Amino acid sequence: RVVPFIIFLAGVLILMPSKPASSNSSTRQHLRWLGYVLVMLVGIYVGYFGAGAGLLMVAVLSRLVEGPYATYNAMRNLASLVNNLVTSIMFIFSMPIAWGVLIPVCIGLFA
Repeated sequence: RVVPFIIFLAGVLILMPSKPASSNSSTRQHLRWLGYVLVMLVGIYVGYFGAGAGLLMVAVLSRLVEGPYATYNAMRNLASLVNNLVTSIMFIFSMPIAWGVLIPVCIGLFA
């Protein structure tokens, strides 16, 4: 029930105009750390559920990274790869897996 609101807020964040950087370096440092915490929270969310994860990560990175869209989109792709690898490893070691079903699904996915 909460996911549509999270995705809506991420979309609003993307549409909001960027504000010029504050001249106060202490404020900028605090905002940067807040951005890192938000990236970590999005990563936890992705590992748990994943709906709208790309939009959430783009919304956070668009505020954190100063650069073109292609830069933080590449960062989002790398973060998603790492997050999915870590989540997969956690699932492999924490619950039984029906390997007989998983292998044909993976073959179909890559085909």
